[in-house]
Amino acid sequence: SISVFGSDFMNAGPGSNVTVTTTDTTLSVSWDLHRFSDNNGPITNVDWIMTVNPSTGEWTGTATATGNGVAPLGIVAKYTADGATIFWKEAEVTDGLKGYSVETRANGGEWKKIADVEMGTLKYDVKVTDIAGWMSFRISSVYTDGQVVAGKVFGLPGQYE
Repeated sequence: SISVFGSDFMNAGPGSNVTVTTTDTTLSVSWDLHRFSDNNGPITNVDWIMTVNPSTGEWTGTATATGNGVAPLGIVAKYTADGATIFWKEAEVTDGLKGYSVETRANGGEWKKIADVEMGTLKYDVKVTDIAGWMSFRISSVYTDGQVVAGKVFGLPGQYE
């Protein structure tokens, strides 16, 4: 594998690796990227397979890119009369995005999913149930392929539902 920091036709980030394998008639290149963008959002893996026609010497090939979901951004909360409203910005990669999950963790305990929110809905209301303790919140992007990508965790004093 080769460490790649960029090339003429892609924006590969530091730490990207390339694996090249060959036979008499094929050339296979696989990029395992930490951060890559094709103008449609982050990509984490690119496979490029070239095949030569032995009689003409002509190469043909295909490239496939595998997307990786991303977390929602700009997660904030605003207090309301009976609790708080959590707001977030839509994930940068919406291809295959099904929606968002809202989770809570009371006083450092286990995470508990409290809601699934449809794509396009960018807020969720929670009600305060007790002023003691601390509640952590996590908003995650949920993709149709089963991928769940957690956003930045934040907390509020008290207990919410």
